[in-house]
Amino acid sequence: MTRFGHTYTPLTYRQWSLNPRAQYRGVSFGQAWELTKESLRGHLSHSYAALAKFAYVPAAAEIVLWVELVRKKQLRKRTYRPWMDKQNNLFKPTHNPHYLTAKDREARAKLKAIYHIND
Repeated sequence: MTRFGHTYTPLTYRQWSLNPRAQYRGVSFGQAWELTKESLRGHLSHSYAALAKFAYVPAAAEIVLWVELVRKKQLRKRTYRPWMDKQNNLFKPTHNPHYLTAKDREARAKLKAIYHIND
């Protein structure tokens, strides 16, 4: 992300440990970790959803709907939530994106030969 002529790059532990006071004054690595843990506690955040491998990030209204269905005992599986479903993910690709035809494999082999790539 570029803003005001400065490109943001996340701080790595190595950068912090080599020079903890110069650019990042007053924030220890422990404090930074506490802030990160706090942001991941919110189960509606996109960070949490990405780490939990949700199919999509549910809106608060959708979560309330599913909790209400559980409360009214209208679900067979009380723990089912569609955004956590790994098998019936509506947003997964319908085909294997890594499937290569013979023509594609030949083209890749030529590129590997040109650029001296050995797998």
